[in-house]
Formats: sequence, C-alpha cells, structure tokens
Amino acid sequence: MKYTPVDIEENVNISKVSPLVQAFQIMAGFFIVVAALFVVCSIFADFIVQYIPIEWEHKLFVKNTKSKYPQTQAKLNELVQGLCKKTKSKNCKYYKLNIITCKQPNAYASLGGQILVTDSFLKFIKSENELSFVLSHELSHIINKDPEKNLSRQILMGLILSIFTQDAKVAEIMNYSANNVTLAYSREVEKRADLEAVETINNYYGNTAGSIDLFERIMKKDKNPEIFYYFSTHPPYQSRIENIKNYIKENNYFYNSSQKRPIKFVEKKIKK
Repeated sequence: MKYTPVDIEENVNISKVSPLVQAFQIMAGFFIVVAALFVVCSIFADFIVQYIPIEWEHKLFVKNTKSKYPQTQAKLNELVQGLCKKTKSKNCKYYKLNIITCKQPNAYASLGGQILVTDSFLKFIKSENELSFVLSHELSHIINKDPEKNLSRQILMGLILSIFTQDAKVAEIMNYSANNVTLAYSREVEKRADLEAVETINNYYGNTAGSIDLFERIMKKDKNPEIFYYFSTHPPYQSRIENIKNYIKENNYFYNSSQKRPIKFVEKKIKK
C-alpha cells in the first residue's frame, strides 16, 4: 500500500467558535451551576429551619421595648391572638405585634414570631376586617417560617459568593441571577400567605370582607406601571385580587362588605 501524506489545514489549533461566544458559554454555565447550588442549599436550609424551636427564636429576637402606643398595641395583640387561634399554629403565645414609628405605611413578619406594623400603616387602614387580613397574611409567613427561610437563603448566598468570587461586580451579577431563580418561589409564598389569610379571616368573622380592600386602594394610589412588578417578590396587585376572588368563589366563602367592622381601638394620636 502506498502512503499518501495528508495536508494539514492551516490554523488547526484555533477554535472555529468565536472567543466571545466561548466566554459567554463559560459564564452562562458558571451562573447556572451557582444558581443550581443556591437552590439546592436553599431547599436544605428551608428543611432545617422547620426544626428550630420558636422558643429559641423568641428569646433571641424579641425585645420587650416600651410602646409609644400601648393601648393600641395591646388591642392589636389581642386581635393577633384571636386570629392565630383560627390557624393551624400551636405556638400562638409566642407571636407578638409591635407598632413602630415610620412615615412609610408597612406591615411585615420578622424573626421570632414578630409582626411589625408602622403607625402610618394604621392611618391607612379603613376597617378591622382589612387590618385582620393583613395581620393574617403576616401570621402565615410566621407560621411557615418564611422570615427564617429568607434569612437562611441570604446567608447561603453570601457564603456561595465568597467561595466563588472576590470580585464585587461579578458577585453582584451572580446575586442578581440567583435572586431571579428564586423569584417565582417568592411569589408563590406571597400567594400562599394571601390565601391562608382569606381562610383565617373567614374562620374568625364567618365572612371574607376586607380581603381585597387594601390592594384596590393601593392600585388607585400606585402610579407605577404593571411591568415594574415583574421583578418584585410580591405578585401584581390585580393578580392578587383575582387569586383571592377565585379562592373565595371556589370555597363558597361568604363575602359581604356591609359586615365590615370599624376600627375603634386605634389611639387618637395615631390618627392625627
């Protein structure tokens, strides 16, 4: 057999794929690995958090500070306890509401079974039923340990970022990517809290009135386009209203706005 030499192509060691494309592929693969690692670790952390006793959290995070509105705070805590007894929780005695001074109307669940409500938020509320829905929503977060899960995810993200990179800009991009991976999960958590709140006020009042009032009023005041809610952990207000209405209809819950109770226990100095 006669040997015939084969001509070697020029630039045989040079990749036919653009270096920019290769760099993009490497970066994309890196972000996918980090995001997947973050999700796996988050699931593990969420599982562990469920077994942390509320007694430990209460001692660590709940401080007995003097309230600026003692009468209102005491009444609100009575309401929280009444609502909590209509939920699946057996730890109601550890849940506590505190009123804080802030110009921004807000209410949120915190560590150790705490519900924090701003005094400006109490000015914004129009009925006890509406307030009870918000408190029940926050109770859902507390009962399901959502604040603890959120904290554990933040800690894990920090650890993962510190392991993989020391570059602040790269870390920021990675953090943004991981947050978007868990965005849908966060929205599902908010949806669950809304629907559990509907159940709670229905069990407490025998009526679901007040469950959509706050969202409807915020929509009238909020001038931000709907598109900005795409990157928010909370679903768009219209979506929340529709979910609640559908849930009420599916469960044949009673809704009668004429049965809403006025708020009689908010101190006059808050209303000023």
